[in-house]
Amino acid sequence: MQFASDGYRLAGGVLTLQSQNATTPEIRVGDSSAASANWAATIDNVIVGVDGIAKTGAGTLVLNANNVYSGGTRISAGALSVSSDSNMGDANGGLTLDGGTLRITGTGFSQTARSVTMTGNGGGFDIADAAARFTLSQALSGSGALVKSGDGTLVLSGANSYSGGTLVSGGTLRGDAASLQGNITNNARLVFDQQSDGTFAGDLPALAHWSNQAAAR
Repeated sequence: MQFASDGYRLAGGVLTLQSQNATTPEIRVGDSSAASANWAATIDNVIVGVDGIAKTGAGTLVLNANNVYSGGTRISAGALSVSSDSNMGDANGGLTLDGGTLRITGTGFSQTARSVTMTGNGGGFDIADAAARFTLSQALSGSGALVKSGDGTLVLSGANSYSGGTLVSGGTLRGDAASLQGNITNNARLVFDQQSDGTFAGDLPALAHWSNQAAAR
């Protein structure tokens, strides 16, 4: 499925996605133009299916329904915008960041129990609302970079091992020596919250705030 111009909205009834040739059903927002990065498409339908969803294209896909599809969600380009964990289908379905961004809107979605993985293409979290705080306790691995954008706060609390570095381009990123990995480029606000002895191996920029009860070396 492709949305080849800005502003599409689907509503009413159930949207069933099925695999073709053993590939994950793809929802693409955008074409090959640079302008399509500013496009958005919205799906209000309840999405069903067993093969997951792959979000592609430079634009933004907004999912509004309590979806029931299984098989997980992969974001390979652009952004997937959600305001609830249920927007991403069955709770047993994992989230894979494969070069794209998960955008979280509103303040009601503060954490997820689903598995979260990151490929070598990296990925990002856009916490859109300045009052929002989203905590990610899952361990992120892979050779890609993690990008934090949006005005809100992302808290990393897992024992992460991703190696592509960290970019803070908006809002606040909060973590410690175990969760923040690689060289950090801080263009917004970074809070290093170290509650136990630890060693940080990357390059650390000037900090907006330091909160520690132990030592980070």
